[in-house]
Order: sequence, then structure tokens, then C-alpha cells
Amino acid sequence: MERVVFVETLDRWGRVNLRVRLHSLPISIGRAYTNDVILDGRFVSPEHAQILEDEQGRLVAVDLDSTNGLFVASTSERVARVVLSEDTDLRIGRMRIRVRTPESVIAPVWKEEANGAPRGRFGTSLTGVAALAITLLALSLNEYLSSYERVSLSRLTAEVMPILILVAIWAGGWSFASRVVAHEFRFISHWVVACTATVSLLVLLEGVKYYSFFFNAGFSEAVLDVLMWTILTGLLLYGHLRLVSLQPRRFLVGWTVGLAIVVQGFLVFDDWVGKDDFTTDREFPHELKPISTDFLHKSSVEDFFVLSAGLKNEVDSLAKEELH
Repeated sequence: MERVVFVETLDRWGRVNLRVRLHSLPISIGRAYTNDVILDGRFVSPEHAQILEDEQGRLVAVDLDSTNGLFVASTSERVARVVLSEDTDLRIGRMRIRVRTPESVIAPVWKEEANGAPRGRFGTSLTGVAALAITLLALSLNEYLSSYERVSLSRLTAEVMPILILVAIWAGGWSFASRVVAHEFRFISHWVVACTATVSLLVLLEGVKYYSFFFNAGFSEAVLDVLMWTILTGLLLYGHLRLVSLQPRRFLVGWTVGLAIVVQGFLVFDDWVGKDDFTTDREFPHELKPISTDFLHKSSVEDFFVLSAGLKNEVDSLAKEELH
């Protein structure tokens, strides 16, 4: 029976390794050279499966009594016969295949930037520059407001630049992983994820400190701190893995949540094991969180002495009234 059909072999991330165009049915699949599609795998039988058309014109995959069986990849369910659809991937031995027709829908094309990079949600140059500006502002503001000394530009640069360099190295490492796995660097996208995590960390750390200061928190602060780091770690890993891996979103969420919990659990356990009964740590918040002096009204030295003299006179008059 004449009908154009495409049989595609996929890698573990669902990308096409090989695409075979065939013009007639049925299609035989197996390891023997007599097949229309030859799969070179030790777990594939010589005549493993067959693709044919049923009475309703649907494409059907049939197991030819193979040793290791025919499976639907999404459910890992062994089947003797299965009707094929656009969402049906088959596993034959250790190999994954799918069947397409000329009417199959393909993914939309990506629009390229001027430098040839694909335009993603966070992959534009403007987004990268905005992430740099916001991160630079947040780091500078954090350093400026947390210091009670005069902050010079050189000191501010010396404090902020190493952090930005580390963020860039981190994003570069994930970009290399993207190049190896997904064949795209996506540096700007990884840069935006890393910058977002850095700014979020600064904001949340300050929030926890103010919470401890206002509510005299002890144990609850420790719990909040662990929860904050666990969530940030999970979101950071998920953001990067979404750009690197082609696995389903639910799979990535499960792995990142599990990994974040394991990492934070290990750190908490290590801190608990290494904790000594004798400690110099205070059981109450000891870090003052006043408004920065840069936002307060300032008086000159002369005005201070004038006010002091007036205050002294008021105190003396009150003391005399008490005596009388």
C-alpha cells in the first residue's frame, strides 16, 4: 500500500537522531538487514515490530513476538498492538522511535537575533543588560546601606565586581552545559537566571534579618532561613535546567525539589553535628537595623553644641524645680 511515512529515532532528550522516509506500508522494524528500518541495538530482535494501516486508515504498531517487547515510551507499558498518534513514542529494546506523516505538525521556527542567537523569553540582549543593571544596583545599594563608614567608589567597585564576576562564571558554566546538551550556549538566558537569583537572595536575606530584629526570632528565624535557601536553590537549578534539558517540566520540578532538599538537609545536618555546647553566639538578635544615616537629617557641629547647651539649661531648670 502506497503511503508516505517517516520513522524517526530519538535520543534520550527526544531529539531526532535519524529520520527515514518510506513510501509504502507495512514497514518492518528490527535488527536484521531484511527490515525497512534497521535498529542497531542488542536488545532489538531481528524482526521486532511492524507499522501498518488498519481498516480505519490509522497507523498501528504491532509487536512481532519480540524477545523484549514493544512499549509505549510515555507509560512504559508493554503492548502487543497500539494505535499511533502525534503523541505516541515507542520504545523498542533500548531505542526510542516515533512515526510521522506529511501532515504532522512541526514546532514553530525560532527567530534569530542579529548575531544568530535564537530569541528566547530571557535571551535578548536588552534583557541581559537590564539584569546586569538591576544586579549592579542591588549589590551597590546593599553595600552602601549596610556600611556605617564613608563608601568610596573604589571600595564599592572592589566589593561588587568580584560578585558579578562569580555570577558570570556561574552562567558561563551552565552555558557550556547547554552547548554540550542542547547545542546552544544561551549565555544571556543563564545570566538572567543567575542575576535574578542573586537579587532575590539579597532581598530575602535582608527580610530575614529584619524579621529577626522586629520579632526577636530565634528558632523560627533558623527555619525561615533554611526554607529560604531551599526554595532559592530549587528555583535556581530549575531555571538553569529548563534551558539545558529537554525533559518534561514535571520531571525537572521533581528533580530540582528533591536535590534542593537533599543539599539543604545535608548542610543542616553538618551544622548540627559540628555544633558545640559552648558557643559565643547570642540567643537574641544583636544586629541593629536602623534607617541608614544617609536618609536622616544632619546637623553641623556648631548646631550640635548650641542644642546641647539649651538641653543643659532645661535639665538644670528641671532639677531646681525638683529641689523646691
